Amino acid sequence: MSTWRTRVPVVGAIALLVSMAAASAQTAESRTITNENRLFQRFIEDGAVTAGAWVEPQFRFQRFGNRDVYTLGPVIAFNVAEDVELGGRINLETLNFNPGGTQTGFSDMEFYGKVRLTTAPSQVSIGALLKFPTGETSKGLGTGETDVAFFAGYRRDFRRISLVANGGFRITQDPDTTPPGLLEGESSIQLGGAALFAVTSKTAGVVEASYETERINGAGQDFRLTLGGEHRYNETFMTRIGLAWGSGGSAPDFELIASGVYLF
Repeated sequence: MSTWRTRVPVVGAIALLVSMAAASAQTAESRTITNENRLFQRFIEDGAVTAGAWVEPQFRFQRFGNRDVYTLGPVIAFNVAEDVELGGRINLETLNFNPGGTQTGFSDMEFYGKVRLTTAPSQVSIGALLKFPTGETSKGLGTGETDVAFFAGYRRDFRRISLVANGGFRITQDPDTTPPGLLEGESSIQLGGAALFAVTSKTAGVVEASYETERINGAGQDFRLTLGGEHRYNETFMTRIGLAWGSGGSAPDFELIASGVYLF
């Protein structure tokens, strides 16, 4: 993100998506955004609540300066009451260090719950997330500690576009290390914003910015700009793909997200 060669495609992609959004605002009334159009980075912190069940097998590729990270796992969300959503995620993760070897195993598991306080056109939700230490600390796949986060999300729904804002804070415990005390957990602040807009009756675009202060002392902040799209094939299946560029010591330089979503 620090060179013009990286910035030009990002700016170009933003301009393309903005022009698509402007064009879609003048098209057929059937092109709408619903709660089944969701964010890529802040899926959990979105103000929306799914109408039924969301099962999303998801693949991510992340490129950092000294390693590549491959993750594969489900994002799951259920509507357990009209305005209550529960869900979670866990991944099978491979760390490919350069230079160095490769480590594979399960990541830490996240479980969340949120309550929607107001409904469309302005949706406001609050919730909490727990991270459980299921990842192997010896492989760098987890912290060995249980962390907690609290968040609030806002979504303003218009006919063919939704605007989203979210914020929260996470309390990260000191990771398990050998010898102990090498790393210190921090209380981090999370902020995000996005626009979701209809492109066709079955396709939606997403422009999302997400930011978090450092979770681990000295690790650096995490800012990501994500551009993505979703295509709905029928009532029960859609595909999603996103590209992200990062800035800060904890953010990947580049990220690819690809998934299929089963809706019930």
